[in-house]
Amino acid sequence: MWLSTRGKILALITTTVITLVLLTAFLQAQKVSFGIIFLIVVLVLSLSYLQLYKLFRPLNQILENLAPLDGIRALPYDQYQPMSIKSGDEFGHLAEVFNRVLLDMKKLVEREKEAVRDLLEVVDAIVHGDLSKRAPVQSKDELGKLAEAINKMTADLQRAQDEIKEYQRDLEKKVEERTRELQNVNMRLRREMAEKEDFLRAVSHDLGAPLRNILGIANMIERKFGNELTDEVRDRLRRISKNAQQELELIAELLELSRIKTRRQQFEPVDIKQLLQQIQDNFSYALEEHNIQLVLQNNYPVIIAEKNRIKQVFQNLIDNAIKYIGERADPRIEIGYANFNGMHKFWVKDNGRGIRKEDQQTIFHVFRRVKDPKIATIPGKGVGLTTVKSIIETYNGEIWVESELGQGSTFYFTLDKMTVQDAA
Repeated sequence: MWLSTRGKILALITTTVITLVLLTAFLQAQKVSFGIIFLIVVLVLSLSYLQLYKLFRPLNQILENLAPLDGIRALPYDQYQPMSIKSGDEFGHLAEVFNRVLLDMKKLVEREKEAVRDLLEVVDAIVHGDLSKRAPVQSKDELGKLAEAINKMTADLQRAQDEIKEYQRDLEKKVEERTRELQNVNMRLRREMAEKEDFLRAVSHDLGAPLRNILGIANMIERKFGNELTDEVRDRLRRISKNAQQELELIAELLELSRIKTRRQQFEPVDIKQLLQQIQDNFSYALEEHNIQLVLQNNYPVIIAEKNRIKQVFQNLIDNAIKYIGERADPRIEIGYANFNGMHKFWVKDNGRGIRKEDQQTIFHVFRRVKDPKIATIPGKGVGLTTVKSIIETYNGEIWVESELGQGSTFYFTLDKMTVQDAA
């Protein structure tokens, strides 16, 4: 059996010392000179050094191969070289173990690198929307568990994506069906609106033509035979003409009322103050006749809207205020404005007769007037406030009245700022 490395070293040192002692004694007995003895001793020591170098050389090789494992000078695992020590002692055995460990480490790192590459490919595919890839599970360690978790997440995402696609298909189908339904409804509404327009034109013509004939005949009779007619007959002819004219105006107003929401006019900048000043000029005779003070503010906005419609609103409200203000010592009408929760808020306030509570809702319905004998004698058709309400609703607004008998009335209305944009 081979001696251990430690035994070899001890045996070499012992043999060298004994050899030197015996050789020195022998040479002295032979009376050899000191110089020759010295040379022989140097030669023996040199041989011993060579033998020790041969013994320690495998150890130096091992240390050199282990040096890259230093934390500061560590090299990549694939740069480690196997040890080529062929001795059969402990050094040779250590070199064989190191070579096997290095090979196993290379295999392990290669396997882990391959697993990481697979995981990165799957993650990259997920990032780019491809959920079909799966990471191979090659072990039960942390990488294997991570691969299983990524595969489960990918499967869940794939299932969720499939459900979303199915929902999208159903939604698109429903939207398509609903769109077709809306298109059909829209076409039907267009036909109905066209039929309604034709009907209104026909009704307007059929109702207006006889009235115009009656009005024309009455005027012709009065002009042609006026001197031959009695006062009573002339008075009745004038009543016929007046009533026929009122009916024609009513037909025109009803026709206009029906077109407010279906026939929109051109939108343009509307300076409310200038508009109110024009209306004030138009009503100047009636205001002077009743000694009414019309008060305007200075903070009215400039909006983008249908100018004639907005004018119609103020004109009807001011006209009603003038007609129903009654007999007062200081008749007054005020046109106000304020910002109100994202709305333009206007009001027309008077100090006239006032309106009873039970009439404050019904007056906005067509042909509904205040049930008061005094008011019944004042000319009116019951269409003006209905027209105002219809116009205001086209701008997502509201209209209401606050009133007390004998104290006057205030008509408030709003216009949505999202519908009626402020002019720049």
